Amino acid sequence: MEIFDQILIYALAFLFLILLVLFFYNRKMEISQRKRVASLFDEIKKQKPVRSPNAIVGVFVIFSKVLAKVLPGIFKKITRSMSMATSARIEKQLQLAGYPFLLDAYSWQWLKIVTAFIFFVSISTVSMGNEQWTYMGYALLLGFLGYFYPDFFLNSLLQKRKNKISRELPDAIDFLSLCLAAGMNFQLAVEEYIRRNNTLLADEFSIFVNQIDVGVGRVEAFQYLLERNESPEMRNFLSSVIQSERLGTSLRPVISSQAEDLRDKRKQFVEKMIAQAPVKMLFPMMFFILPAMLVIALSAVLISSSPYKPSYSLVENEFLYVPVTSGVQVWCNRKPMPVYAFERRQSADMEQIVSNHPEGMTTPEQKTYIEEYFRSRNAIRRASFIRIDLPYNKRMRIRLYFRSRDGKTEVKSFWTKAIRFELEGFKNNRMDTLLPRVIFNGRVTQGHEVILTLNKKPLILNWDEEEKDQFTTSLRSLIHGRNHLTVLVKDRFGGALEKSYNIFYRGISVKAQFKEKSPTLAEEVTLIGEAAQGSTLHILKLKGNKTVPVKEVVLEDSTRFSVQVPLDVGPNVFHIFIRRDNDQSPVLQRSMERRMTE
Repeated sequence: MEIFDQILIYALAFLFLILLVLFFYNRKMEISQRKRVASLFDEIKKQKPVRSPNAIVGVFVIFSKVLAKVLPGIFKKITRSMSMATSARIEKQLQLAGYPFLLDAYSWQWLKIVTAFIFFVSISTVSMGNEQWTYMGYALLLGFLGYFYPDFFLNSLLQKRKNKISRELPDAIDFLSLCLAAGMNFQLAVEEYIRRNNTLLADEFSIFVNQIDVGVGRVEAFQYLLERNESPEMRNFLSSVIQSERLGTSLRPVISSQAEDLRDKRKQFVEKMIAQAPVKMLFPMMFFILPAMLVIALSAVLISSSPYKPSYSLVENEFLYVPVTSGVQVWCNRKPMPVYAFERRQSADMEQIVSNHPEGMTTPEQKTYIEEYFRSRNAIRRASFIRIDLPYNKRMRIRLYFRSRDGKTEVKSFWTKAIRFELEGFKNNRMDTLLPRVIFNGRVTQGHEVILTLNKKPLILNWDEEEKDQFTTSLRSLIHGRNHLTVLVKDRFGGALEKSYNIFYRGISVKAQFKEKSPTLAEEVTLIGEAAQGSTLHILKLKGNKTVPVKEVVLEDSTRFSVQVPLDVGPNVFHIFIRRDNDQSPVLQRSMERRMTE
């Protein structure tokens, strides 16, 4: 069956290529024939190209012409099987629509059959090899719709033509009324309108004038014009003109009254459309515009207030230990996984972590991870894990399937990626230092963004030009005691790694604050505080981008101090620190404002 499907697909593809070649050949022959006819009647002058009424139907028309030449016998049978009533009905509709694509009733019926065939073959070809019969039902339904698709196009073309004539008629009647008032007869007025306009109504009037020129009576020509058009306004106008012609009355008052009535109707139609516009705009605004405005208005608030949530996690190791309960079976991505059991054993002088299998810990990094796990959970004596080896710097989807001894199951699915991240100077995420200011050096896998925050203040990162994965932070002062450093590593796909570090400053420090409240009118304020004995207190004032020394006080006998500090009018910003031998404390920043009046 598969070989038959392949042969059938190749045959249809070959048939499609043949039809495509015939399509372009037929189109080329039609263009050359038009040029030949135009040259015979001396009409080679450049004209504005006429746009096809419907591109899709135009393609189907050309394919139908090609198939009519390829299969002339079938085309003749279809034309002979049509009844006279059906042929007359289709011919009438084509005449009212202005003969689209210059097709007659027989060619139109052939077009409907070809369209249905193309719609049916397009779905049946796609559904080949599928055992569900629903696709064949869809192919039959689409073929049925394809048979009536040209009729839908013809009805829409009739409606558009009728509306277009209704829109052009008021201006045309006004023009005819003016010409009649200027002394022209009706035929001359119509010819003048044809000469000045290139519209659909002008084409209809041109047929009317040609019929009169070949000897058709004016009343009969009006009657033919009435039969060719279904516009209500056009039929009302022609009925009045025909009645006036039969009664022998003058056309000028009839056309003037018709022009006035059409102007009133057009005004009423415009007022009606204006009144309906708010109602028609209500539902599109409710379902399309209003939701978009709400998203734009609320997205900034929701995004800024919500914490960052990564779409998947980044890990520092090329392995992942997942803790599981004992006696459970685990599959990772449909592959059975061994469960490693670890136990804490206490000897006389040391503590060891022992595995039930030598493959449980094969690298120093894995051993360090397990030891840190037990160290952070003192109450745990035994634990079971599965280990998943991860590819470096590559996203991996992990789907875990758990099954207990009593048959209960659980499924867990997530994404992860192994990267490399190092920060120098830390041991167990902790650093002790005597320096008041620090610089951090680190390394991260290329293509990742790193955000470092020290005491809730972001640090500026400088990347190495040669080693693209190395970075250095800006110099930042510490506070006395514990300093909190947070690290966030992100990639462009939404993965994130968050880490926290503690930095303990053990050097000399100073505590200081102003005794007075800000703002004040005093020329001097008192700075009180506490510092290391035997150190020198330095007070500097910030002016622009520079600091100016204000006072230096040596603390010889006491750790507490009280210093008078002068103020300038306006805001005053001071930098305060102490020095002892070669050590310096972190810099404190204190502010005080001096006003000229309360």
